[in-house]
Amino acid sequence: MNRFGQPLRRFALLGITAAVLSACGGGGSSDSSTTTPGGGTDTTPTSHSISGSAAAGAPIVGTVTVKDANGTTKQVAIGENGKFTVDVTGLVAPFVFRASGVAAGNQWTIYSAASSADVDGTINVTPLTDLIVANVAGKLAADYFDSGNFSSMSKAQLDAESAKLAERLRPILAAMGVDAATDLLRTPFTPLADPLDKVLDIIQVSYDTTDQSAIVAKLTNIVTAQQITDSLATKAAEEANAATMSTTTNVAAAADDITGIRAALNGYAALFATSVPTAAQIKALVTTSFLSDDLNATRFADEEAGNTGNIGVKFTDIEIENLDYTSVAGQVTAKVNFTSLDKDGVIGSRQRGFRFRRVGNGPWLLHGNRQCVAIELSAHMTKTVDASGAAHLTSGLEFLLEDSFPGNCQTSTPVVYATVEGPGLPQGGLRYVNPELGGYFKIDGTGSTFYPMAGTDGAPDLSDAVNSIPDKAAYKVTLYDGDDNVINWTSGDPAYIVKLPKRPLNLTELTSAETAAKWPVIDSPTREALASYAGGATTVNFSNMNPAVYGWGYIGYWTQQGTVESADGDLQAKNGTASFPATLLAPPQGETIGGRDVRIVTSREGWREYMTRYYLYSSSME
Repeated sequence: MNRFGQPLRRFALLGITAAVLSACGGGGSSDSSTTTPGGGTDTTPTSHSISGSAAAGAPIVGTVTVKDANGTTKQVAIGENGKFTVDVTGLVAPFVFRASGVAAGNQWTIYSAASSADVDGTINVTPLTDLIVANVAGKLAADYFDSGNFSSMSKAQLDAESAKLAERLRPILAAMGVDAATDLLRTPFTPLADPLDKVLDIIQVSYDTTDQSAIVAKLTNIVTAQQITDSLATKAAEEANAATMSTTTNVAAAADDITGIRAALNGYAALFATSVPTAAQIKALVTTSFLSDDLNATRFADEEAGNTGNIGVKFTDIEIENLDYTSVAGQVTAKVNFTSLDKDGVIGSRQRGFRFRRVGNGPWLLHGNRQCVAIELSAHMTKTVDASGAAHLTSGLEFLLEDSFPGNCQTSTPVVYATVEGPGLPQGGLRYVNPELGGYFKIDGTGSTFYPMAGTDGAPDLSDAVNSIPDKAAYKVTLYDGDDNVINWTSGDPAYIVKLPKRPLNLTELTSAETAAKWPVIDSPTREALASYAGGATTVNFSNMNPAVYGWGYIGYWTQQGTVESADGDLQAKNGTASFPATLLAPPQGETIGGRDVRIVTSREGWREYMTRYYLYSSSME
């Protein structure tokens, strides 16, 4: 699969990985006997449960954990389309629920709550129910769940906070077609279908925890950019004159547009249902000004039309990051994140910041990520095993920048270097230089794409900088010509902002027993066999890989005279193992091998990459 499915492998893989109540009062759902019609006692325990949907703009794939007033917990797997049912027989109300898993390609942990009156009914878990619980608690719902101190929570409190949140969102709910009688906590809904789910697509909830004594929730409308706040220090139901999400311009249209964007992706996948389409068929689904990873519409269509690996591709975890109705007259542009799956359901890649565009009343078309250079960013951890068997661990950020088609976007001078700025990086950022012969930009003065931030063997420990990197951290990439002028282009779209799902590991995490179990394994060739490999046919075998996502493998050698021979491949590891055959030419006569290298990369939680590497070289090559 290529850039639109599994990214063409570079030096490292952009892989995968990827929110509850209690009070005794009044009797709960913990009765273990029932009274029979004849007046006797039936000692058979009565079965009780609570069902609902766990979603965050898309169904959550993961688990729901319920904790009761006594601190007892039960956990169940979330079923198809976010549905769950948890048996609360024998537990004491009230309850707090925690849903953990992946939705729309992001890791989520969100919360909800129920009283004894909710037993045998519906309780949903969404970012909105998370906020309801936080308002009841006066603190983050996660802290409320962990403390277990929620036995005094009542149905009246839940009702009041749910009603107040609905009141503040009423204009948006009405514009999106949500019935006025909808209870945000209890009304059943179907993810990816019901109006309430579309509200979850456009209303984002975040928390400012700078002041722990006055945590503030922020609700942001991605269509109108309106933001309202909610201080957890005061129960929402007690706030007077609280602002409402009043701006509804284009909100009604957004519901149809979200459906249209999903249809555009499904339509693209349909071209590859059983065979490879023509370039003309692909071009019919993209804008004339399409631009993605330095590919224009023609190059993209030609490349995709020759890609048999896309046959059977599907797109899932579709997340609408932004809908812009104002920047270009007569046009609407959406910024979308989504995951590609191959025909076997294995994840190829996570596309972030990919644009779609609708002109007038026309269909939604693919518009590309608007990047004049290909940019990949990952939190990257490496275990390098040397000839003696010693392991050296490093953790940091890897930026893969490549100007595949010089002059494709800029009309005059070529890109000479780029700066990368963002959380955890030095003041002023990093300077990446474009090699004269092409390939990946290298950090100035290092010859590497990788910025180490923690490691063993006396490497600088920048763990404090690592810890400062938030989830979904944004990094700005700026291109320059040889005269230090910023290179601009005429796409008119914001570009060169790339996001990191989760930070790299700090030194303590990197050297922990938990991390030790995450490294992929090179089964063959062994280090001993690699030390004598001088070309010819071989098979490289790997294990302990994430079976849910494509990995990447590599084998190569170089001579002291400068010859390089290598082979690599994208690897599907559905059972955790993978292999690929490689046949490298023998060194030219008279040349001496100076080093050998085998690498395997797999991705785990939060799209963090883990690489294991055998790196053998002669002392003269150090």
